Amino acid sequence: MALSGGQNGKKRCGVTELPDCILESIVSLLPLKAAVETSLVCPQWRHLSRPILKRRNLEFDYLNVFGITYPNHDHDHDVEKMRRDFVRCVDKFLQQYEGNKVDSFKLLHCFLFPEYHAILDGWIRFAITKGVEQVDLRPSLCSNPQDYYLFPHRLLSEQLSAGSPLNLKYLSLENCTLRPPLDFHGFNQLTTLHLNQVMVGPSLMENLFSVCPLLESLTLNWCQMTRPSHLNVVAGDRLTDLKVLNCNEGTKLEISALNLASLEYIPCYFSRFVSMKTPRLERIYFSDTRVRGTILPKALVQFALCPGLEILHLQMPGETFRFRSLPAFGNLKLLNLSIDVTRFYRKDKDDLDPVCVLHLLEAAPVLEELVMTVNGLSDLSWTNDQRAMMIPSRFTHDHLKLVTMQSFKANWYQLALAICILENTPNLQMMVVAIDQSANMYSKQHIGVVQVKLMGVKTNAQIIYL
Repeated sequence: MALSGGQNGKKRCGVTELPDCILESIVSLLPLKAAVETSLVCPQWRHLSRPILKRRNLEFDYLNVFGITYPNHDHDHDVEKMRRDFVRCVDKFLQQYEGNKVDSFKLLHCFLFPEYHAILDGWIRFAITKGVEQVDLRPSLCSNPQDYYLFPHRLLSEQLSAGSPLNLKYLSLENCTLRPPLDFHGFNQLTTLHLNQVMVGPSLMENLFSVCPLLESLTLNWCQMTRPSHLNVVAGDRLTDLKVLNCNEGTKLEISALNLASLEYIPCYFSRFVSMKTPRLERIYFSDTRVRGTILPKALVQFALCPGLEILHLQMPGETFRFRSLPAFGNLKLLNLSIDVTRFYRKDKDDLDPVCVLHLLEAAPVLEELVMTVNGLSDLSWTNDQRAMMIPSRFTHDHLKLVTMQSFKANWYQLALAICILENTPNLQMMVVAIDQSANMYSKQHIGVVQVKLMGVKTNAQIIYL
């Protein structure tokens, strides 16, 4: 590096001759560890790191701190040493922080095991005192709930006790434990709560919407309730988005939410019933593939009680359902079906019946779009024409305009549905057949046969193959 002489006879590095705007831009592109160390090399350069040291959105992970995604044993990374360096770097950054306000604090997959949890408490305290509004904590990837990080709710209570305002509106936790007491008020500004693989205390779940009176969005994914019997979600008029996915919520889910607009529900293995009072629900995603047996017929009855429902996504098994009667979905415009025919306890391939799909279409008289994906058809053999024409001809639908058949493997199941829909939907404008590129050779040799059969169907719809 070239050196230039100053008027006082001192030598200085040529880098310092660059304009500050360029130097600041260079420093801002460095990983956090390098940027912090750069500011310590020369006191004259400290101002170059001020934009970094005043950031209002703080995100700490290995990529931001070291410039790598994860420690890799194949590249001679000392994982424990990097973990210690990571902690030291974040500590040093927070000590030098010059900003007055932190908007968001994210800590992502940094493998901070229990011996570092006390240090993590200090970082959370820092964010709270800086008025943080969004907190996203994913401190480690661990399978043992005993090693989960206990979210320090007491720090929020201390902030309130000191007479300082709380601004926390968004909280996302992963591999953590959350168990605030019944009289906890630290979530009184919270509007979004996302919990993924979190141990949830009983007092929180039983009193969630009194602890979080402003809650608008709630996600529970692979969460463990400490007293699972049934999950009762009784919200006020603010909750609009709810996701309950793969949790041990017990045998029953009850939802009462006046303004809920979107629901995603994947029930657990032992679920038996869902009860809903959601008059403004517009969108539902429901998966019945993890349940022992099925609760789909009961769930459909509840879904039909939502007069504003327009979008329904069902992930369902392909076995025959003996629907005694299906209620009408009077406003349903889009039906997305993901049909699973690979469930391990299915006894016979002959129990698959496309008629259940037609029952769903008939129950939605104003349906305009159908998207259908069939998973696991590679083990089903091609059979004769009689099998593909087994659907009764009395089915008809006058409003359906667009049908998309995804992951098409040229199987009798998909062919039967395609033919029936083309023949009995007079206003259908387009059918899109997306060929599964991963289909085995046995399926691929029948693609041409399927195209010939569909071309022979009397229809005004355009058929597009992708």
